[in-house]
Amino acid sequence: MISEEKKQLVTFCAKKRESNFKNSIPREVYMKKSNFIVMFLIALFLVAGVAIVQAADKVDLTGTWNLAVQTPSGSGNPVFVLKQDGNKLTGTYKGYFGDAPVTGTVKGSDFEMKYTLGGVTTVYKGKGDGKKMSGTIDFGGQGSGSFTGTKS
Repeated sequence: MISEEKKQLVTFCAKKRESNFKNSIPREVYMKKSNFIVMFLIALFLVAGVAIVQAADKVDLTGTWNLAVQTPSGSGNPVFVLKQDGNKLTGTYKGYFGDAPVTGTVKGSDFEMKYTLGGVTTVYKGKGDGKKMSGTIDFGGQGSGSFTGTKS
C-alpha cells in the first residue's frame, strides 16, 4: 500500500514536469529555505555586531601622557611617551625617579605598563579610552598609589 506522502510526492513530480518548473517549490521546501535564510542573516548580524563592539572597545594609547600620581607619601606628575603596536606597548617614563624604558600590554580598554629603575619594577595597571587613563600603581611591593592621566 502506498502511503499518502508518497502519493503526494508522485503527484508533485508529475505536476512539476507538466508545469515546466513554474511554481514548483513545495511550501515545505520553501519554508525550510526561508528559515535557513533568516537564521543565516541573524547569525551574520550577530557576528557583525560582536566585531563592531570589539572594535569600539579597542583604544590606542600612542602619544604623550601627563599623569597625576597620588601615594601615601606624596604626589607626582610623571610623563609617559607611549607607542602601541597591536596589544604591545613600548615607550619611556620620565619622572621623579628618573628616566626609564617602558613595556606593557593593552587588552581592550585595560592596560598594564611597567618600568624598572634602581632594581625596582613599578607597574601601572588601569583603563584608558585613548584620551584619559586611570588606575593603580605598585612600586615593586614597596608601596602603592593611584593615577589619572590625560593625553597631550
